Amino acid sequence: MIAMLAFVIFAVTFVAVLLVAVLYLYPASRKRPTSIPGPDPSDPKDGNLPDIQLAGGLHNYLAELHDEYGPMASFWHGSQLVVSVASPEAFSDQAHAFDRPALLFEHLKPLLGDDCILFSNGAEGRKRRSLYAQGFNEESCMSYALVFSKLARELCDRWAGLPSEQLLPLHQYMIAFAAKALLTTVYGGHYLTDDSSIHQLAQNYDVCMTELLSRELLEPVPQKNDPRERRFQQSIQAMRDSFQKVLTSAKENPEKCSPFVKALVSSELSEDAMISDCLAYLVGGFQTTGNLLTWVLYYLALYPEVQEELHQEIKAVFGTSSEFTEDHLKALRSVLDEALRCGAVAPFAARVQQIETSVAGHIVPSGTPVVHALGVVLQGENTLWPNPERFDPDRFKEESVKSRPPLSFCPFGFAGKRRCPGEEYVLNHFLKKQ
Repeated sequence: MIAMLAFVIFAVTFVAVLLVAVLYLYPASRKRPTSIPGPDPSDPKDGNLPDIQLAGGLHNYLAELHDEYGPMASFWHGSQLVVSVASPEAFSDQAHAFDRPALLFEHLKPLLGDDCILFSNGAEGRKRRSLYAQGFNEESCMSYALVFSKLARELCDRWAGLPSEQLLPLHQYMIAFAAKALLTTVYGGHYLTDDSSIHQLAQNYDVCMTELLSRELLEPVPQKNDPRERRFQQSIQAMRDSFQKVLTSAKENPEKCSPFVKALVSSELSEDAMISDCLAYLVGGFQTTGNLLTWVLYYLALYPEVQEELHQEIKAVFGTSSEFTEDHLKALRSVLDEALRCGAVAPFAARVQQIETSVAGHIVPSGTPVVHALGVVLQGENTLWPNPERFDPDRFKEESVKSRPPLSFCPFGFAGKRRCPGEEYVLNHFLKKQ
């Protein structure tokens, strides 16, 4: 009898352990904690991450996901369910959310560290976001415009000296231009304003981002003594050393540092956290800016009639003046907006709330990451953007803009006063300046 009881206890325990293991390893066996539709995980450990890799990245995967399941969809990031939103109406239900889900940005931690603003939420995140806004206020942005104009003239003079039949590596030029513009204005340290330092920093950045991308695509992380890992760590350290010099220079000569760096050194953050935040703004800024510039020039070359119309409009606005003003940006604005739409330069954002919420009539459980599929909305074949693959700046004429719902066009994000500061840096302050 005792032996039989022992066997029963063993059997029950075994079944319980097996059940727990199955539920942990196979999230598809668990009940989806929301009515939002989506696929089952394709991998017991990684969820739908292999599907994202197969699609060629998250933006492409989200386009396929929403094409199949509609404007509200969900997928599995490992064992964590993630909700994706792809409609202006559903965006409005997330407009107040501030916190970012660390899970979706974990791949950047080896470069940025745990204490950077990307992973800072709640009151601390709001405080830091507000502090750094000083680097992107109206006065700062207008002073940056002079630097942009100078760098643009230098680039045009360089291109003018090239043979007319020579092909330009446009993306390389635009990435280099964006890097120099960002480092010269937002960071402003004299160490970062010479071409050799900028070139070295860009090289280290490429090493880091290439390695991080390979890890995001589920490639094995190299061992500590692997040459690839050593180069990765050396590049991280070199970038951190660069910004260390910027901060040291700012502390020694506070009257000469940029508004953004001045805000950094006036904070109570540790030096490691300040350097991490420098890196976070670099990662968020120069690649996207360089990509946008590439798309603008690409589409202007592809649509010569748009190029000619823009050329005539700018000539009319410039008149006899060679100084760039807000009127010049108004002439460019529809072209910039359409390039932002077609290029989907920043195709998604994400938020998380530690309370149960409702989005478009669906319950989103507490702690569930919500992806804002900005690129899907900007490029989808729908009534918002007829013939979406065509480059058509007329979509942004005043009457066309008024005909679309709010949040139809939000390439810089929209939620919780945590939009990309590039909106202020590049556009709004010029347009507001009277």
